[in-house]
Amino acid sequence: MAHFSETLKKHNIELKKKEIETLQINVGYNCNLHCSHCHVDAGINRNESISKEVLDDCLKFIKNYNKKIDVDITGGAPENCMFLSKFIEDARKLKNVNRIILRSNLTILEDKKELIEVFKNNKVELVASLPCYTKENVDEQRGNGTYEKCINMLKYLNSVGYGVDKDLIINLVYNPLDDYLPGSQAELEKDYKEHLKNEHKIVFNNLYTITNIPIGRFEEKLKKNNKYDKYMQLLEDNFNASNAYKVMCLNTINVGYDGKVYDCDFNQMKKLASVHNKYIGDLTIDDLEENSIVVEDYCYGCTAGEGSSCQGNLQ
Repeated sequence: MAHFSETLKKHNIELKKKEIETLQINVGYNCNLHCSHCHVDAGINRNESISKEVLDDCLKFIKNYNKKIDVDITGGAPENCMFLSKFIEDARKLKNVNRIILRSNLTILEDKKELIEVFKNNKVELVASLPCYTKENVDEQRGNGTYEKCINMLKYLNSVGYGVDKDLIINLVYNPLDDYLPGSQAELEKDYKEHLKNEHKIVFNNLYTITNIPIGRFEEKLKKNNKYDKYMQLLEDNFNASNAYKVMCLNTINVGYDGKVYDCDFNQMKKLASVHNKYIGDLTIDDLEENSIVVEDYCYGCTAGEGSSCQGNLQ
């Protein structure tokens, strides 16, 4: 297969940073689940965790940026970060912070319901993983009993206003179960909404379809089943040049738990640092202007079919 950089060159596409709209922070790799598609390789035995000093430097960067920006908090399970509540409250006080987004697997909130009040008070937008609306598929990908816990937590979040009040947004995430591309986001959202409302009286705002990127645990699974080369070929065969102009790395910077700066969370997992191994506390806007984005073959996953980003498809 052609390297992703060669495919970009063939289409006269050069990926360089534009105006930054999102600061995505991976606060650590610890998680209560062990999902088969996880690109982070997150789990209960991972102890990498962000420090208060790194979070404070993230806040300083946002304040100095002085333009509207979204703050996107991910993990692992970000709810395990001991400084999460304080960081959210401090971020909300900054005048240029637009949305605060938190990515949750839902199940961990069962024992951390006190965080939900923090989320509500600071209008945190929740992005919740529910890779299917059927019990069998969810439990296969994320472990037995996961579906029931997710459904119970979605009901609870609805009861406190999420998905109901206009200022309390909850979006769900669909990931394919195996080595295929997501279907139509619009059609899947319709199916999700009908099923969850009819079966469980659950409502939510939007559905995001996200392609499984072949790194981390998903890469291991593909190789174990001798499907890696076939999946990579599928991604290349479905390359959509129009998506390359919309990929999230163009206007996102990603920060690791150690403060190093990356173009995206996938590059973070591969330790492909952006802007010359810069630390977020030393980063300036000048460092980002027209900076070339580091690409690898797994980037085909973001451009295939309808495209894929942390905010769903790119169409």
